Amino acid sequence: MQELRKERLIILLIIMAQIGFIMETIIQQWEPWAVPIMSAGIIGMLYVHFSQKIKASSRVIVYFILAALSIFYMGIHENGLINPAILIVLLMTSFSLFDKPKYLNIAFAEYILIIIYRLIVFGIEDGKIGGYSIYSIVAYMIILSTIFALCHISVSDRRMTLEEMEQLNKNANKNQDDVDDFLSNISHELRTPINVIGGMTAIISKDIDTKEYQSLREANIRLTHQIDDIQDYTEVRRDELILMENDYMCDSLIRDVVTYYQSVRKNKNLELIVDLAPDTPSVLRGDIEKLHKIFRHLIDNAIKFTKKGGIYLKIYTKPQEYGVNLVIEVIDSGIGMSRSQIAQISSGLYQANKKRNRSTGGIGLGFTIIYGFVRKMSGFVKVDSTKGKGTKVHVAIPQKVVDKTPCMSVTSDKAGDVLYYMKSDRIQVPILREFNRSMATNLATGIGLRLFATGEMKEFERLLGELNVTHMVTTKTEYDDNKEYFDKLSQDGYVVIVSTDEDYSATSDKGVLFIPKPIYGADIVRIINEEYTLDNNTNGISQSFVGIKALVVDDEPMNLVVASGLFKDYGLIVDTAESGKEAISKFEDGEYDVIFMDHMMPEMDGVEAMKCIREISTKNNKKVVILALTANVLSGAREMFMNEGFDGFLSKPINLSEFVRVMNSTLPEEMISREGGSDV
Repeated sequence: MQELRKERLIILLIIMAQIGFIMETIIQQWEPWAVPIMSAGIIGMLYVHFSQKIKASSRVIVYFILAALSIFYMGIHENGLINPAILIVLLMTSFSLFDKPKYLNIAFAEYILIIIYRLIVFGIEDGKIGGYSIYSIVAYMIILSTIFALCHISVSDRRMTLEEMEQLNKNANKNQDDVDDFLSNISHELRTPINVIGGMTAIISKDIDTKEYQSLREANIRLTHQIDDIQDYTEVRRDELILMENDYMCDSLIRDVVTYYQSVRKNKNLELIVDLAPDTPSVLRGDIEKLHKIFRHLIDNAIKFTKKGGIYLKIYTKPQEYGVNLVIEVIDSGIGMSRSQIAQISSGLYQANKKRNRSTGGIGLGFTIIYGFVRKMSGFVKVDSTKGKGTKVHVAIPQKVVDKTPCMSVTSDKAGDVLYYMKSDRIQVPILREFNRSMATNLATGIGLRLFATGEMKEFERLLGELNVTHMVTTKTEYDDNKEYFDKLSQDGYVVIVSTDEDYSATSDKGVLFIPKPIYGADIVRIINEEYTLDNNTNGISQSFVGIKALVVDDEPMNLVVASGLFKDYGLIVDTAESGKEAISKFEDGEYDVIFMDHMMPEMDGVEAMKCIREISTKNNKKVVILALTANVLSGAREMFMNEGFDGFLSKPINLSEFVRVMNSTLPEEMISREGGSDV
């Protein structure tokens, strides 16, 4: 029985008894002052319960004192309607629910005290035992003692059972902690060979880019993500998550999400429709790494269980006193979930249906990680789903606003109406029409342009003649069906945008602009503003670090090969060292602009080596940037390394976008070469 239910049952019994005592006091014409005192006792008891100002165990003591005093008052009157033994039995049995032997002992002692009082007072007054016979006293005492013993046995058994359960829970938690330790350690150890495989694959694929190498690369990425999931899961389980907040551009975040979807999408019949609200602030502050993982898990889960139709990704913000709530909604047309399955994932269990995941892949930690991350960020997750009719996941996360300028706006004075054409019979799942309509409406309203959608070529031609159309959007299928027509429109000055699954180039020989699926609002706005570029870098800038001298320190030789191969592509002059001592020696004899220092090395670890190099650089007036190169991706890793004295850190396996970002933030501006323009 739950503690609150026990407490309310006791309160109900006491109130009923108190009312009976008040009525008997009035009928028997006992002490008149007892009625207001017992009434005040009821009111005070209710106040203590509902105010919750004292802890539960203390409240129970208050209830017991009130009940015991009331019974004593009734018991000391000879002409009471109810025998005090019955009242004591009720007191013992009811308070035995709380598994405290002291209540039983006090109740039994109270009965003895009442009997002694009655024997002395009533016996003296009447010259006899006040109507009590020795037989009745002994009988009641035997009955009460039996009930007292039974209650004690019951309480003792329950306490023993509770202690056993607590011990079992402790053992289970210890076993779970051991499992978590094992998972954390094994995931850490696996990072080194995975990093080597990924790095070597990246190096080889520059010369031999085949489907086989592409499959190997995809398998490596998938395994890397699964290792990350294990690490994240153990942190969520232990409540060891640490938030690392940084400023980030909302548009860049969504661009990364789209790029990820393009890399994992296998079902060409599955559409992703991205609806980023144009009035979303340009720059927010939060844990961008965890946001990326939340998006990844949401997208992965939707893809796994959606075989036909598509996924609608909607992102917008709601103003709050502290900034905004970043709202993420992912709606799919997949197989859906039952209420019981939703309850399972909401409570942090593994997959809603483990059996079905054997065929779809994954280790089933996605929703556990999502819930853990979002709750740590003081947000919330809501899942709505109907079996066979898809799933909607609603996530809201508080974020600070750094730049409230809208992330999308039209600055070109050449913009006119936008015409969107997709054949009506192409959309086999009706909900996709709703997704597309919502995205187009929100985009048009947000950027202040007129956007018209049609599914018929005749309607397309009519609108083209009636409207001030400057841009038109279609897909590769519609383009191929009317290639000459769209090529001519492009030559006539219209901007023709074609989204495609196939390998694409900037333009066709007729000037048509091809862009990869999924197309979303930011791409259209960039094209309208004449800012679109095919550069895939996160910030749209081609960068190099030509002439920068780098020292890579790692006790794993293959890691040195991988890192050297990747860094040389950016123009770095790379030297290597296989230990902290060798790194110190090379730094004393040479000149380096940046050092990539492995964190975990035998004999002398990276922190100790870094501090020795810092002392040498200070003594010899050398300037050097030292970055931690580590497989440790636990929450708070960045803060830990910065506190130790590193200028920044790169996680293994090395992500080149992250490498560029870290180099930009730590190296002096004059060392960074930039080419091309920004599309941000």
